[in-house]
Amino acid sequence: MKKRRKMKICVFAAGMALILAGCRSQTDGLEPSLPSGTEAASEISDSDHLPERLPETTSESELPETADADKSEASDVNFSDRENSEERALSFADLRGLEFTFSSGAGAWSTSLVIRPDGSFSGEYLDSDMGDFGDTYPNGTVYQSEFSGQLTEPERIDAYTYSTEIAAIDYEKEPGTEEILDGVRRLYTSAGGLEEPGRILIRLPGTPLEELSQEFRGWIGYFDPSGTSETALPFFALENENHQYGFRSYDLIERMDTLISDTAKQGAQLEEKLRTDASLDQAELNETSMNLYSLWDFALNQLWDALGKVKTESEMEQLTVRQREWIKEKEEAVRAAGAEYEGGTMKPLAANTEAAELTQKRVYELMEELKSH
Repeated sequence: MKKRRKMKICVFAAGMALILAGCRSQTDGLEPSLPSGTEAASEISDSDHLPERLPETTSESELPETADADKSEASDVNFSDRENSEERALSFADLRGLEFTFSSGAGAWSTSLVIRPDGSFSGEYLDSDMGDFGDTYPNGTVYQSEFSGQLTEPERIDAYTYSTEIAAIDYEKEPGTEEILDGVRRLYTSAGGLEEPGRILIRLPGTPLEELSQEFRGWIGYFDPSGTSETALPFFALENENHQYGFRSYDLIERMDTLISDTAKQGAQLEEKLRTDASLDQAELNETSMNLYSLWDFALNQLWDALGKVKTESEMEQLTVRQREWIKEKEEAVRAAGAEYEGGTMKPLAANTEAAELTQKRVYELMEELKSH
């Protein structure tokens, strides 16, 4: 990882880390290439709602079995309670639905990862320097890595701490290599925060803040505990013991709930504008309807990203089959809606409105899929 500053942060920087981590999209390829202006929504390709690397499955019968349900179900034990935390051992299933983020806090770089019930993990490191450019890469430089691996079974150290180790880690692109894409130089690196990890400590909710090192606390937002009324850690966190780097956790469902709630509010405003704003001409109506569709389409892609973080590979393969079927049905319905106004200026409005309505419905369906985990 390219470090441009000493790895200590103040309370302000740690607070910024929490804000920025919540706003960052973790996978570049999931953001859709949306049509603009008055272009009809029916022209969108089916790649808009699927990740870059799709499994080549052709039928449900060809898909592998899903993971053992008994192993994938997280416990309802409250680990913030010391007595409960001693009742049974932590399993990786207890971390399902959480995303762990290691960030500079200054808006520069971050590493995010998720851990699945079988101890496998995957994530991404991302940094950028738009001031580092050249003749062949006028759009700046990006440092990144996509990685996956396997953790050893967690072992209890004390009532609030478990340890694990990285048994294996693989990178999508070999660290130290680079390429230029779309005018951007991409330098592939190792995963920031996972360098020479030795033991990875899993800190449980309820861990007394005074028992944590100042270095580690700084990374997770508690550089100076005297500045907060909290006395115990309110979330799961990971610590790279060798360097005391800290990854704090975020609940993916809470993030997606917030995103969908905000999307619904913005969507309602656009719908009201379409219904009541008599000052809009047809071109403006078409553009507003496209904005409405784009709003829900973005939420759909963010939700797909979140699903990919909590589901197993086989589960995502099956969901991908169903998503392709939905896309086909949606595009047929959008084409039919636009065909009623074929050759007229209202065709984009009709197509975009139908696409927005169907996509909104799909967002709520996939949210239920996410909550089922």
